[in-house]
Amino acid sequence: MCTIEGWNRDDRSGEEYDKTDRGTYGLVEVPLTPRALDSLNVVSPGAAEALRSDLASAPKPTLS
Repeated sequence: MCTIEGWNRDDRSGEEYDKTDRGTYGLVEVPLTPRALDSLNVVSPGAAEALRSDLASAPKPTLS
């Protein structure tokens, strides 16, 4: 999990961005809930498991 404080599409780098026939790579903002995570197509099983683990152990936000 992370917090992104700024995002500039022009700063992206890597060969995956040059291969337009492979689809798009973009930042997707979703709520930090198990239901939202389950709605994502996370291709790597390891990444999906890591996200679920991080979500389960993340501090719960408090309302002020």
